[in-house]
Amino acid sequence: MTRFKTSNQDQMVRDLNIISSFLSHSDIPTLTPSHVQSVIGSDKADLLILLGNSIVESIDLAAQVLKKRLITNFLVAGGKGHSTHYLVESVQNDPRYTGSETKPETEAKIIREVLTNWHSINPNDLIIENQSTNCGSNADKSRKVVEGLSIVPSKVILIQDPTMQLRTHASFRWVYRDQPDIEFYNFPPFIPKVENQNGKLKLANDDIKGIWKLDRFLSLIMGEIPRLRDDKHGYGPNGRGFIAHVDIPDAVEKAYQRLLVPMGDYVR
Repeated sequence: MTRFKTSNQDQMVRDLNIISSFLSHSDIPTLTPSHVQSVIGSDKADLLILLGNSIVESIDLAAQVLKKRLITNFLVAGGKGHSTHYLVESVQNDPRYTGSETKPETEAKIIREVLTNWHSINPNDLIIENQSTNCGSNADKSRKVVEGLSIVPSKVILIQDPTMQLRTHASFRWVYRDQPDIEFYNFPPFIPKVENQNGKLKLANDDIKGIWKLDRFLSLIMGEIPRLRDDKHGYGPNGRGFIAHVDIPDAVEKAYQRLLVPMGDYVR
């Protein structure tokens, strides 16, 4: 737990949860055929893409999607990036995965091992993209792999670290901007929530497998809003051109501005 100097700790908690909920937006309420049908118009998506991240819960969730036959194709994307060593730690610290050899591997290969050896997923059911090193290249290289297999999806579910879910969605929309008929749906493994416990901040979801330490979580969400902005400093079309335009609600911007006072040092 972490304590910050602020005159209104409860407001800070509310602001963090406003931003967290925005970044980890989910389009599908639960993994049931009826909810999938009601959201995407079909009881099965053409493609699920699990993006490499350190939240082991996301691997468990993706395995459920496949076992429930809610998808036709399953792609795992991720080379070696800034989160790879966190994924290694998460897998090695999970008692279910004792014996996993993860250190020299890419994120996609680590996740494939977990899916095949501990979730009994047939390796032939997995498509692997293991060259991408960041969110933008995840989308670009995933598209190249899919097209190389002559897969033409129209409904795609994306599972990512909740703090990066919205940016991942925007990255895929940007890479596929020449194919606007392809629809992408967010399904993060959970919605992170912060709580005030006796004057200290604490992640309420601390039972989630592979969850970040609080300081890492704060760094992740405080760094996301500047990236999502569509200005000369952001990643949008009017900036670095990595993602599609994202509308940032006024409530989110105000929450972020208030947080800059006690948490400005967390901005990456």
